[in-house]
Amino acid sequence: MRDEPDAAVLLAIAQETFQREIVPHLPPESRYTAAMIANAMAIAGREAADNGADAAQELALFEALYGNDSTPAVSGDAKERLSAYNRRIVSDIRAGRFDVIGSKLVQAVVSHQINSRLRLSNPRAVRQPQRETDARP
Repeated sequence: MRDEPDAAVLLAIAQETFQREIVPHLPPESRYTAAMIANAMAIAGREAADNGADAAQELALFEALYGNDSTPAVSGDAKERLSAYNRRIVSDIRAGRFDVIGSKLVQAVVSHQINSRLRLSNPRAVRQPQRETDARP
């Protein structure tokens, strides 16, 4: 077992240090590149902090959608299974297989995928659920 800090914390520290101590000394023409590097570090940190939770939720949604109708191509580790399920859902959507039946589960899968990617790449774009204590009448 690893002690703290974990990868997500280390990336956050590295990103903050990079922005505070390195970026101010860069010439203006290098600042865009530095911002891209800092953003990549932030995304990697959020992905490390997730620890596969989004992938597990996505797999559960796919399994609810397809049930026991999993083809042999949907096997392997989580990443391989997600890739196979994604290829399958794209094919099924293009073929119109969900135009009537299963459309709510398809919407749940796609919504989860969009929100998951936004939480990684642009967390401010994802509307956070309001806590009960924050609710106003």
